[in-house]
Amino acid sequence: FPRDEALRLNQGTVIVSFVITAEGAVREVSLRRRSGIDRFDANVLAAVRRAVLPPIPAALGVSRLNIRAPFEFRNPLVR
Repeated sequence: FPRDEALRLNQGTVIVSFVITAEGAVREVSLRRRSGIDRFDANVLAAVRRAVLPPIPAALGVSRLNIRAPFEFRNPLVR
């Protein structure tokens, strides 16, 4: 989370969707809901794109996983 935004007592949640392929690659990353803090949104998208994940276990019987996940920053200074 951008430090200057934390010092302004900001916090936020961004929702991102992405696909994990059978090999563990992350694809089709998209922003589903913005947090209101553009740099936080961009940092989350970049982190998801850089993710190194293990292959999907064959026992699951799927070739891809569609994920929709919230990424949240709760500022400890805000009560």
